[in-house]
Amino acid sequence: MSHQFPIIEDADNLKLDKVINAVLENPKRASRRFRKERERAHSNTPKAALLSLLISKEYAAKQTHQLLDFTLAQLEDSTRRLAESPQTRYASDISPEFSNKVVQSVYDAQEAASRAQSNANAYKFQLEEAAKEIQRANESMRLLQQQREEAERQAAEARDVARQIREEHLILMAREEGRRSGFDDGFEHGRQVARAQRERLRIESGRRRSRTSSRMIEDVRVDPEPEPQATPTSETAIPVPPPRSPTPEVLTPIPEVATPEPQPVPEHSKWIIWTNVRPFHLFRRSAASAANGSFRARSSTTKPKQFQGKLFESFIRSGTRATAHDLDACRSYIPRQKQFSTRDLWEHVWYSAASSTHGTIGTRRPTT
Repeated sequence: MSHQFPIIEDADNLKLDKVINAVLENPKRASRRFRKERERAHSNTPKAALLSLLISKEYAAKQTHQLLDFTLAQLEDSTRRLAESPQTRYASDISPEFSNKVVQSVYDAQEAASRAQSNANAYKFQLEEAAKEIQRANESMRLLQQQREEAERQAAEARDVARQIREEHLILMAREEGRRSGFDDGFEHGRQVARAQRERLRIESGRRRSRTSSRMIEDVRVDPEPEPQATPTSETAIPVPPPRSPTPEVLTPIPEVATPEPQPVPEHSKWIIWTNVRPFHLFRRSAASAANGSFRARSSTTKPKQFQGKLFESFIRSGTRATAHDLDACRSYIPRQKQFSTRDLWEHVWYSAASSTHGTIGTRRPTT
């Protein structure tokens, strides 16, 4: 781009320093359209690329400034030599176009410097914007770091709470397992005690029956035979046999019966389908089992959940002997068309106990 400048007649009075300083102090600003185009072009450029571009442009601008300074220094030196040479006046007089070319070159250099300055300002603005973006990114990273630390702290607290809950759950499970095993042991011990009592009562009943039989044999007396009467035809008397002595009581000792060990229950017999069952033909009990049943019935009333899992198991393991709690279970599983009252159930329990004590079987049916 070339401009026509007026011919400067007096080259000695030319102040290049002032002109150059005035141009550098008031650089030509980029137009709004150019700025928007450049901003749109660099809007999607990464920050690292913008920073690298800005550095390269600044370096190019610096090199341009150095070149311009060197050129201006040479120009000033040349101008000074030309002004001091005697041929300058002659050259200015004979060739005014040469002076215009020199001035034109100066103004061209000034325009190049202004363009470089404007580009440097634009790159500086972009650098400031990139620095602001970096600062905002650092702030976002700091907030994310705080959120991550807070999340880790909450996760640690949640893990502690979960561990405490798991430990409490394990403690509760251990307590429940202890209660269950204790109940099973006590239940098995009660069954063994009841079985031993039944055996003892059976042995004592046999002993009583043997003693009763021996007493009945001792009380029996043989009637004396009538003495023969003397007849006129018989002179000799028939000897009378001596009376029989009572048979001595001989008691055979009954050996002690050891308590049998509980037999394992088959898997297929643990469950009974209660369909069309007449329950009172199944429950034949002794006095000991009746007393144990009444105790368990009272316990099941106070603690119903304690015997909830033993409804069928106790019935199967005890054979045909069941408890009052099993009677209630049987009553609940009997079909609805055969309802029995609690009074009938308890009457049958005690009737069966009394009948089994005297060696008979109670088959009394409840009243409907």
